Amino acid sequence: MLKALWCVLCLAIIGFNGGEARAQKLEPLFELRLKFITQISFAPRGDAAAVTFLDSRVGWLSMIMRTANREALLQLLGQKDTIRVVVFAPDGRTFGWAVGPRLVLSSLDEKPGQKGRGAQFSTSAMAFSPDGKLLAAASNAVKDKQILIRLFDAQTLQARGDLMAPLLPFKGPGDDAPPRAVAFSPDGKRVFAISSSVKWEWDVATHTQNRDAAHYLTGPGVALSPNGEIVACLLSDPNRSSKSSSFSWRLLVLQRGNFSIGLTTENGSGFYKERFSQPAFSMDSRIVAAPFYRDTGAARQNGLAFWAIDATRGRAFLSRPTQHEHHAVFFGPTIGNQRLLATIYENPLDKTSRAVFWRLTTAN
Repeated sequence: MLKALWCVLCLAIIGFNGGEARAQKLEPLFELRLKFITQISFAPRGDAAAVTFLDSRVGWLSMIMRTANREALLQLLGQKDTIRVVVFAPDGRTFGWAVGPRLVLSSLDEKPGQKGRGAQFSTSAMAFSPDGKLLAAASNAVKDKQILIRLFDAQTLQARGDLMAPLLPFKGPGDDAPPRAVAFSPDGKRVFAISSSVKWEWDVATHTQNRDAAHYLTGPGVALSPNGEIVACLLSDPNRSSKSSSFSWRLLVLQRGNFSIGLTTENGSGFYKERFSQPAFSMDSRIVAAPFYRDTGAARQNGLAFWAIDATRGRAFLSRPTQHEHHAVFFGPTIGNQRLLATIYENPLDKTSRAVFWRLTTAN
């Protein structure tokens, strides 16, 4: 059944004529059509991608494919158990995936039917250390008002220590939620995690929390940069009148420590009439992107927006209109001045999810 399902997936691929990439240009490469796509993750070199989705006949699946020709490499079967996340190790062959109450380590070199190494640990988010020796996995449950990040050996999946942190005093919804993203610092000495409202930091060698670094986010934290330094937060426009519109205006803010980095539009304004969906950081943490829509009354305008990030600000450099309203962005690697990424949208005509793969070319 799985082989037949992948054949159906291959038939559903829609190609685009990309042409030559030019400075600051976003070009569609191909499109996949599935039932309910939840996540896309890339191998570090961009040669493979894992597409996770829910199929009405089979259940939860993650298809790992070659990005060059969409050839199926491996099929991860969750069935009734939700596949929450798939993350590739730095070697591009090993990957971890969270399925139901288990954390599993697998490899693209496995033979059909071969099962990876597993541990009983329900995981909401995870990340490999830069040297590929450790896997940090966030517990999907908050117990005794403590969040838990467990360090595993990335070869044997043996536990190497727990990173604990108390919840900050409750202020509102989301303050007691488990982490939704985890990251290592580039030197591998620190681990970061965010929930929807709090950011934490630990020392890897001592397993101790840096309590001075724990802080509330300025708004719902929805993305953590791969280097762990920056959080993307979505905010309601504080200047919005309750009578001004039927939809909520949004601000997209980057928070570094306790300081917020305002994102500017191409005309210099920091306020937006667009409503943003799930943003994402590039693998090198230098670009942030977010889908958006703008309701003009007569018609809805959809698009994808991109900002370049430095120490003090985020500068808008590209906004591309799209026919459909996309609701998530997933970045692949940076190769030269090009980045691979993917977005997801729902097609209302046939009630399927579409994953669009893109190539972003920038000036530097």
